[in-house]
Amino acid sequence: MRKIELTGVTIINEENNLTHPNLYVHDEGEYISDTIATHKRFYEQSMLYVFRALILELKPNGISGFIDIGANIGNHSAFIQNTISNTKNMILIEAVKENVKLALKNNPNALIINAAASNEAGSADFYVYEDNFGVGTLKSLWDPIYGVNKGPDWGKKVRVDKVPQIKIDDLYLVEVDAIKLDVEGAEKRVLKGMLRTLKQFEPIVWIEMLDNQVLEKSFEYTQIEIVNQLADLGYYPYVNDGMNYLFIKKEPMPVEHFIDKYKLNPSCNSSRVDFTK
Repeated sequence: MRKIELTGVTIINEENNLTHPNLYVHDEGEYISDTIATHKRFYEQSMLYVFRALILELKPNGISGFIDIGANIGNHSAFIQNTISNTKNMILIEAVKENVKLALKNNPNALIINAAASNEAGSADFYVYEDNFGVGTLKSLWDPIYGVNKGPDWGKKVRVDKVPQIKIDDLYLVEVDAIKLDVEGAEKRVLKGMLRTLKQFEPIVWIEMLDNQVLEKSFEYTQIEIVNQLADLGYYPYVNDGMNYLFIKKEPMPVEHFIDKYKLNPSCNSSRVDFTK
């Protein structure tokens, strides 16, 4: 475990002083933790600022319910907690036990559930890449005979953990303003397991989507199927960075005005793209 001062981020602490947040990360040799330690910034920080801006625009009174699905070490939740006042009722769901220990340290006031989100309750095999704890998956992409990965080159050493599976709808939450979803090929399952939550609360939804080539080869579906699941509920992708997509139900303003208003990275763009390519 390492404690990293994120000098690439400035926040106002409880004493109203400018300071840098700290983040606990894995020892050297784990991909996401090494990236954070090298750059002294939150992982995916540029997109996190876009997410924050959209929350401030649509939820000006703060967040009264945030679900971080595939939370890893709690990086995204820690950013939200540090940069948006009046944030409460944070739930982190993470299947990898090593990540859970750090997520607890990075988000001491959150509820953290050591499980994999899905469309059914029970238990399942979860495939963990020990040099990249951010890409665990419910589907085996490992060929045990030849000792090679049949999917993306996510890591070298794979182990199988038996983990609980939960449906988000089974949590019977009372408030949800925003959801982040990073589940490496389990998007359709997870969305199916939280239909009632999406209909009831209409939260902002951040989804990291693998590209179509990876999804088709390894998980046998495409981005458009994920988009259509949300479209059936009235959602559409508002802004993206090429991998991370923010879905909403009502456009607050044209994307170009939104980016200019919050002085965001101009590499973010409208998500009105052809997902079938």
